[in-house]
Amino acid sequence: PKYSNSIHGAALTAWSASAVAGPMGLAYLRSRAERAAIDELVDGVTPEAFEAAFGASVESKQSLLESKTLTISRLLEISPENTPDPTPHLYDDTFYVAAGFLGVAAVSN
Repeated sequence: PKYSNSIHGAALTAWSASAVAGPMGLAYLRSRAERAAIDELVDGVTPEAFEAAFGASVESKQSLLESKTLTISRLLEISPENTPDPTPHLYDDTFYVAAGFLGVAAVSN
């Protein structure tokens, strides 16, 4: 009918924006959770064990992260026994945000 072009134009714009912003936002949330888990694991490891495993001091954590040398699995190898593995919980915040957006979309429709 009369306004179908503008309605479809707005819908296509919204879909395009969500196709770009959605994955980027979710990837950011996941990387933030991974960084927090790594920081928590580094706090539980002795500086001597860290340096023996990675060949660098704890102060060079950022460069080790950027080179993908410092990972959760490698930190768990040198962590104290009974340290919980944070990997299953990395997507918790991401899924809560996605569920929140879906809830808002359901209510607004």
